[in-house]
Amino acid sequence: MYKNKSCMLYKKIKGKDESELTEIKFLNHWLYDKHRLTFEGLVFKPGGLSTTEEQYYKNLFEGFKADRVELIGECDYTKIQPIFNHMKMVF
Repeated sequence: MYKNKSCMLYKKIKGKDESELTEIKFLNHWLYDKHRLTFEGLVFKPGGLSTTEEQYYKNLFEGFKADRVELIGECDYTKIQPIFNHMKMVF
């Protein structure tokens, strides 16, 4: 699918401090990119990965959206404490 796709990149001109816009094959650029990340597998692990696992696996769990929401005003945690207790038991 992407075999014949091209992309435009700035490449440094040899012997000069300038760059020029060149068209290259996307797949070749991606395959030989020295910054490309590779993993042995993908996991979904809400508890996080160990240091050893992080070297080989990509954790697809990036946290709960609710952790990134800013609370406005006061929150009565006594009403939602049963939910928190359930989550602690499950995880």
